[in-house]
Parts: sequence; C-alpha cells; structure tokens
Amino acid sequence: MKKLEVLRVNSNRISDLISIEKHPNYIKIDNSDKICFNISYQRKPSKKELRQANKLRHIEGTNVYLKEEQIKQKTLKTTYNSLKQQVNAATNQICSNQIQFTSSVVRFFQQLKQFE
Repeated sequence: MKKLEVLRVNSNRISDLISIEKHPNYIKIDNSDKICFNISYQRKPSKKELRQANKLRHIEGTNVYLKEEQIKQKTLKTTYNSLKQQVNAATNQICSNQIQFTSSVVRFFQQLKQFE
C-alpha cells in the first residue's frame, strides 16, 4: 500500500501556498480538515524536476500557440485569396460592362448621324 503525504496548509502566507501548489500532485487540507484537492504523491519533486516540468509546460504552451497562429495565418491567407478572386471577378465584370456601354453609345451616335 502506498504511503500518502498530506500537506496541511495552516499558513495564509502567499509564498507558502504558492510553493505548495507548485507541486503537480498533492493533497491540500484546509483548517476545517476538508480535502480540497485530492491527488497524492510519495515524495516532493526536486527543484530540477520542477524546472524541467515548467520548461515542458512552456514548450507545450508555445507549440499550441504556434499551431494556433499557423491556423490563423492559413485562414487569413485563404480569406485574402478568396477576396482577391472576388475583386478580380468584379473588376472584370465592370470592365466588360463599360465596354458594352461604350459600344452601345457609339452605336447610338452612329444611328443618330444616319437621321441627320
């Protein structure tokens, strides 16, 4: 059977609480003896283990952030390309409409000359 260590938190000092809560696994019992966080551990992690765990957490967080940024960049690029295509299509439509309008105006004046 595993031996469980219990950390009794009777201190209100923030530094004590932070140093206890840095450990990934612990049992925290407040003054009224109610279990607040029910995870056990057999020994305290060393400072080296804590540093490595923090580095890993930081790296994992950074990787998640980078993946999210890559997804955002791809989405923005796709949106930009889509909008660019729409603008090009609209520009082409406007140009063709202008050509049709110009040719109809030219025909109108040609027909007008015939009546003179």
